[in-house]
Amino acid sequence: MIWIIVRGTENLTTSFHGFQLPPNARLTLHKIENKTYEPFAWVRLVDVPTGEGLLLSHSLAVTSGNLEFLEGCYHAYPDYAQAFPGVIIATGTEDYFDSAFYFNGGQFRFEVSGFTHFRQVSNNTLEWSAYRMHDVDPIFFDNGFRFEWRNGDVVDERGFKCIVYQDGNPIGSPTTSVVTSYAWVYTW
Repeated sequence: MIWIIVRGTENLTTSFHGFQLPPNARLTLHKIENKTYEPFAWVRLVDVPTGEGLLLSHSLAVTSGNLEFLEGCYHAYPDYAQAFPGVIIATGTEDYFDSAFYFNGGQFRFEVSGFTHFRQVSNNTLEWSAYRMHDVDPIFFDNGFRFEWRNGDVVDERGFKCIVYQDGNPIGSPTTSVVTSYAWVYTW
């Protein structure tokens, strides 16, 4: 004997705050699992070379030597060939996940974002994770899409952050980080 639960309704449209997904829209998962990145390395979270779609959500888990990876900015490229810096989505990891100051307010779980895990494993290793849903503010693209995050970040000679692709003046001393990322993207 097998017991199952079947839920849902067939042939209904999916929409996000007034935008109706095309019938051929497909949800795809872009994942990175336990990959090691050096300080200031770029992490390509989503890589869709062609087509249209929208970023629906993203979760990030990091194991690192300190929290200075949180300085990392988020960049979206709604046209795959768009030059750096693309669209700066957040000037720090905690900004992207709707917090500030290294999440000094503590863990939280909201409808669209949350800081869900922190554990100090040892004096020089910690674990951290968060999620962000874009159902209220989807990030659309129409000619491919890149979505990138940096393990820590740098400033230019004037002190501006998120606008230097390589070199620059380091913010703190981020360490090598082990990253797991899941990004859900609708494409059509």
